[in-house]
Amino acid sequence: MMMLPENQRDTPVLCADSIGKRFGDVRVLVAATLHVPAGRIIGLFGRNGSGKSTLMKIMAGQLRADHGYIQFNGHVYHTRPAPHLLGRAGLYYAPTEGALSRWFRFGEQLAAVCKHTGNDDRLKHTIELFRLDGVLERTPQSFSGGESRRAALALACARNPRCLLSDEPLYGIDPNDREILLSAFRTLADEGCAVLVTGHETPELLPACDRVAWLSGGSISMLGDGRTARLHHSFRRDYLG
Repeated sequence: MMMLPENQRDTPVLCADSIGKRFGDVRVLVAATLHVPAGRIIGLFGRNGSGKSTLMKIMAGQLRADHGYIQFNGHVYHTRPAPHLLGRAGLYYAPTEGALSRWFRFGEQLAAVCKHTGNDDRLKHTIELFRLDGVLERTPQSFSGGESRRAALALACARNPRCLLSDEPLYGIDPNDREILLSAFRTLADEGCAVLVTGHETPELLPACDRVAWLSGGSISMLGDGRTARLHHSFRRDYLG
């Protein structure tokens, strides 16, 4: 697969601007602004309940914001964007629990996605990227947690996404599966995909991120790259303890 030249990275692909969201009397997001550029992995961090998943769902069209707007591929959405239209344009949202069919062999599911989206040339690449040779003839009901996570993300990546939103991808899986996913995210970014991830596995996620966003009090602060953020005083105080 072609790698994105360095001078073509950092082009804004997905932007959330001044996003606000309230659930009853609880204001989760106030004026959250976040840009996810091509060829980069952005890590979105914050305490439990800070609104990370809410913001990601709004960016993916899964929830409606109370105010603010979403911009994807140069198109501005002042109301909730339709998820299927975002999908057609190349944005894919991967929740912690993926949407695999339990009753069909995974190899059949993956091949069907590649064929339906016109990405047959990505089939072998995706299998290798997520190291899925050993599960192609099995149904997802027999998968381990790590195999399920890798397979679900593979279905999204087989579509050759322009932007991938992955909520808590490392949650509850073993170190080997985590390493595979982080390597896959890096390859996707190198191919030009804009990648946004959340998670609490800071020792693994932080070094993998090109930039880190900290969500607190309903708004976002950018803390530089993952390695810098790991040493950042406020990040250590507020997140690592």
